[in-house]
Amino acid sequence: MSQFAGKTAEISVSILCSAFVQTRIHDSHRDRPSQYQSDADSTTSESRSSKKAKEMERGIEVSIAGKRVVEALNYGELYIFAHPNYRPVIQQRSGVIDAAFERVTQSPLL
Repeated sequence: MSQFAGKTAEISVSILCSAFVQTRIHDSHRDRPSQYQSDADSTTSESRSSKKAKEMERGIEVSIAGKRVVEALNYGELYIFAHPNYRPVIQQRSGVIDAAFERVTQSPLL
Protein backbone atom coordinates (compact mmCIF):
# COMPACT_ATOMS: atom_id res chain seq x y z
CA MET A 1 0.00 0.00 0.00
CA SER A 2 1.12 3.51 -0.74
CA GLN A 3 -0.17 6.82 0.56
CA PHE A 4 -0.48 9.79 -1.72
CA ALA A 5 -2.23 13.02 -0.71
CA GLY A 6 -3.86 11.30 2.23
CA LYS A 7 -5.29 8.47 0.14
CA THR A 8 -4.20 4.84 0.29
CA ALA A 9 -3.78 2.98 -2.99
CA GLU A 10 -2.66 -0.50 -3.90
CA ILE A 11 0.37 -0.67 -6.10
CA SER A 12 1.23 -3.80 -8.03
CA VAL A 13 4.42 -4.49 -9.89
CA SER A 14 4.99 -6.92 -12.73
CA ILE A 15 8.09 -7.86 -14.68
CA LEU A 16 7.69 -7.89 -18.45
CA CYS A 17 9.84 -10.52 -20.14
CA SER A 18 8.91 -9.68 -23.69
CA ALA A 19 11.64 -11.56 -25.61
CA PHE A 20 11.28 -10.62 -29.27
CA VAL A 21 8.52 -8.24 -30.26
CA GLN A 22 8.32 -6.85 -33.77
CA THR A 23 9.53 -3.33 -33.06
CA ARG A 24 12.16 -1.14 -34.68
CA ILE A 25 14.09 -0.59 -31.44
CA HIS A 26 17.16 -1.96 -33.20
CA ASP A 27 17.17 1.24 -35.27
CA SER A 28 17.24 3.52 -32.23
CA HIS A 29 20.93 4.29 -32.74
CA ARG A 30 20.08 6.25 -35.90
CA ASP A 31 18.47 9.00 -33.80
CA ARG A 32 21.35 9.28 -31.33
CA PRO A 33 22.70 12.86 -31.19
CA SER A 34 26.10 13.15 -32.88
CA GLN A 35 27.90 14.10 -29.65
CA TYR A 36 26.99 10.66 -28.25
CA GLN A 37 28.03 8.63 -31.30
CA SER A 38 31.42 7.03 -31.74
CA ASP A 39 33.34 5.74 -34.76
CA ALA A 40 32.40 2.20 -33.70
CA ASP A 41 28.72 3.13 -33.91
CA SER A 42 28.97 4.10 -37.55
CA THR A 43 31.03 1.09 -38.67
CA THR A 44 29.05 -1.61 -36.91
CA SER A 45 25.57 -0.11 -36.70
CA GLU A 46 24.46 -1.43 -40.08
CA SER A 47 25.48 -5.02 -39.37
CA ARG A 48 24.06 -4.86 -35.84
CA SER A 49 20.84 -3.38 -37.14
CA SER A 50 20.50 -6.08 -39.79
CA LYS A 51 21.07 -8.87 -37.26
CA LYS A 52 18.62 -7.36 -34.76
CA ALA A 53 16.03 -6.84 -37.50
CA LYS A 54 16.17 -10.54 -38.35
CA GLU A 55 15.71 -11.45 -34.68
CA MET A 56 12.78 -9.07 -34.35
CA GLU A 57 11.08 -10.57 -37.42
CA ARG A 58 10.73 -13.82 -35.45
CA GLY A 59 8.98 -11.93 -32.69
CA ILE A 60 5.31 -11.43 -32.06
CA GLU A 61 3.34 -8.43 -33.24
CA VAL A 62 3.35 -5.37 -30.98
CA SER A 63 -0.46 -5.39 -30.70
CA ILE A 64 -0.46 -9.00 -29.51
CA ALA A 65 2.29 -8.27 -26.97
CA GLY A 66 0.27 -5.34 -25.66
CA LYS A 67 -2.87 -7.44 -25.33
CA ARG A 68 -0.86 -10.12 -23.55
CA VAL A 69 0.39 -7.53 -21.05
CA VAL A 70 -3.16 -6.40 -20.32
CA GLU A 71 -4.29 -10.02 -19.96
CA ALA A 72 -1.46 -10.80 -17.52
CA LEU A 73 -2.10 -7.65 -15.47
CA ASN A 74 -5.77 -8.60 -15.19
CA TYR A 75 -4.68 -11.99 -13.78
CA GLY A 76 -2.21 -10.32 -11.41
CA GLU A 77 0.81 -12.11 -12.88
CA LEU A 78 4.17 -11.12 -11.40
CA TYR A 79 6.14 -12.30 -14.44
CA ILE A 80 4.61 -11.45 -17.78
CA PHE A 81 5.89 -13.55 -20.65
CA ALA A 82 4.87 -12.30 -24.07
CA HIS A 83 6.55 -14.97 -26.15
CA PRO A 84 5.94 -18.70 -25.47
CA ASN A 85 9.16 -19.74 -27.23
CA TYR A 86 11.20 -17.95 -24.56
CA ARG A 87 10.54 -20.70 -21.99
CA PRO A 88 13.77 -22.71 -22.66
CA VAL A 89 15.83 -19.56 -22.08
CA ILE A 90 14.15 -18.98 -18.73
CA GLN A 91 14.52 -22.65 -17.78
CA GLN A 92 18.24 -22.50 -18.52
CA ARG A 93 18.63 -19.29 -16.49
CA SER A 94 16.72 -20.87 -13.60
CA GLY A 95 19.07 -23.87 -13.71
CA VAL A 96 22.12 -21.61 -13.48
CA ILE A 97 20.60 -19.78 -10.51
CA ASP A 98 19.68 -23.06 -8.81
CA ALA A 99 23.25 -24.35 -9.27
CA ALA A 100 24.57 -21.17 -7.65
CA PHE A 101 22.30 -21.78 -4.65
CA GLU A 102 23.58 -25.35 -4.43
CA ARG A 103 27.18 -24.10 -4.32
CA VAL A 104 26.39 -21.56 -1.61
CA THR A 105 24.81 -24.26 0.59
CA GLN A 106 28.08 -26.22 0.36
CA SER A 107 30.35 -23.25 1.06
CA PRO A 108 32.58 -23.76 4.12
CA LEU A 109 32.46 -20.01 4.68
CA LEU A 110 28.79 -20.05 5.57
